[in-house]
Amino acid sequence: MRDFLIFSYMTKFLSKTLLLLGLMAVSACNLSQKSTQESDATATANLSAESEIIPSEIKENLEFLSSNDLKGRATGSEGINKAAK
Repeated sequence: MRDFLIFSYMTKFLSKTLLLLGLMAVSACNLSQKSTQESDATATANLSAESEIIPSEIKENLEFLSSNDLKGRATGSEGINKAAK
């Protein structure tokens, strides 16, 4: 009888612990998903608030980034710093 009571207590304890861990895992996933959705919505709002895309500006930026003035844009070089600015 004593073994049965110990087994019963352990079963209840383990089932409650597993249930609690499962609920914590689900709630953590839900929180991260909400924060990602909110940050995506914020980023979209910021993009739409900025000026519209102008083809001539894109062409000018591409010509600068591909120019010889940047000296290949190797890691740690002056060219990469100019391109970043």
